[in-house]
Amino acid sequence: MANYKSPKQREARRALVAELENASAAWEWGIARVHVARLDQAVEGLCTAYELHYQDDRAEAACQRAAEKLESKGPW
Repeated sequence: MANYKSPKQREARRALVAELENASAAWEWGIARVHVARLDQAVEGLCTAYELHYQDDRAEAACQRAAEKLESKGPW
């Protein structure tokens, strides 16, 4: 991760971290409730946030959890 030196850079990083936390929370909410529409709404923000934070492994794990939950709930 870059070295955030200026106040604006630190503020931008805090905003990105908050976005990642919000997107992750929405994703987990959708998984827990098997709410496909919510997952559809959250996926773009989640992927963007993970991409910005170079967290491909975490993104893959989040998608895997969703796939397993959806598969266990029957045909779509």
